[in-house]
Amino acid sequence: MRTFVHPWMLPAVVSAVVIAAAAVAIVPVTSPLHAQDAHYWTVKYGPRASLLGGAVIGSVNDVSATFYNPGGLAMADSLGFALSLNVFERTSTTAEDAVGGEDVSISRTGLAPSMLGGAIRGPESGRDVIAYSIITRQRVRNSISEVATGAPPGYESLAGQISVQRDVSERWYGMSWARAVRPNFGIGATGFFTTRFDSWAGHLTLAGSQAGQGITATRVRDFDYDHYGFIAKFGALLNYESFAAGLTVTAPSIGLAGSGKMTYADIDVRDQPGGDPPLIAVAGPDGLSTTHQQPLSVGLGLRGGGARYQIYASAEWFARVDEYDVIRSGPFDPLSSTGQLEYVVTDERASVFNWAVALEGRVAESVGTYISYGTDLSSNDGSNSNLVVAPWDIRTVSVGVDFRIGGRSLTLGGAFGWGNSSTRDKTDLFPNADLDPPSNFGPTPVRYRSFGVIVGFEF
Repeated sequence: MRTFVHPWMLPAVVSAVVIAAAAVAIVPVTSPLHAQDAHYWTVKYGPRASLLGGAVIGSVNDVSATFYNPGGLAMADSLGFALSLNVFERTSTTAEDAVGGEDVSISRTGLAPSMLGGAIRGPESGRDVIAYSIITRQRVRNSISEVATGAPPGYESLAGQISVQRDVSERWYGMSWARAVRPNFGIGATGFFTTRFDSWAGHLTLAGSQAGQGITATRVRDFDYDHYGFIAKFGALLNYESFAAGLTVTAPSIGLAGSGKMTYADIDVRDQPGGDPPLIAVAGPDGLSTTHQQPLSVGLGLRGGGARYQIYASAEWFARVDEYDVIRSGPFDPLSSTGQLEYVVTDERASVFNWAVALEGRVAESVGTYISYGTDLSSNDGSNSNLVVAPWDIRTVSVGVDFRIGGRSLTLGGAFGWGNSSTRDKTDLFPNADLDPPSNFGPTPVRYRSFGVIVGFEF
């Protein structure tokens, strides 16, 4: 039985652009290239936590504690309703020397993920806190179409076309409980019910000749699935006026349910005497089981300072996720060739360690300024994951200000992120085509940039 895996995360589009690099003509339709599937810290939640770059595991004083450290809910100063919106975000990804020595940039401008939540204190001395939160972990819509004709080195002729569409939506719905065990020490837990909807449509056609051999390769990889799971997060916070420390443990996700369907079509024809027979395979099963895994993680945060300034530092370690099947077609008989085939989408994540530092200064009692720096390392290390083709480590700088009037707060700020990487070999787009590609079909450097505007309200 032959098993094929296929890279379906949108950075594959960069690979497609570079496949067309040696071509005479190229007509692109741009789309974003998000790294969120390989990153854990890119998105921030809560107005203040966004400005502090997520360095709040050891100091959470609002309802964003439901996500960052549930134990902080018991120590929080502000437990009203909170709404956090990154109302504007622009991301761009550039493939260097992609077309005739020229760079190719793919960019997007639009809304970014958000959070809303609220909390109430219990009736008995306010020691217990119950809170809720709804956070958008991912919201990605992408489409691209590339057409190329010409004869790159090593080929007598070559024409190719690729079109890709992807739509991902992932939300977490949380309920939290926290208790102030002592006046300066709190513990808590959040249970997140998670929903993920992922749709992918990929179509690739290649025709030409190489060393007297005719080549025709057509790939169709369409699938969509939904998955439901549960994640438990536990936290503790020790809080003094000039010092605070927090600890969190997030358990691996538990899969509850999921289903999906796939459409698989593969035509691979070689016009060469004595060569392999053509491969023609078609499958379209539905009702397939699906899996999506989140790793174990452990976080630690610290805060220290005086009335005019505070310094924050947080770090979180994420465990490795061994290779697993996201969705599998099951064996099927091709229309030609020999042996059974199977289409599998897999995922595998490396262990990563992220950290962030931040500084808060109080210009006045009602006005605060913030600056932060943090890392968000890619959990894709070139392993067998099909979810990411061009992994990059992201660094982010955030700056902003908040205004507090009575029991209300308005937060304004901005964040800039950057990262560099390279695509996998472009022949990854042809998983069962034994092409002998020229050297310029190899990996290509990729630059990632993002800019976001942060607006938050608490009341």
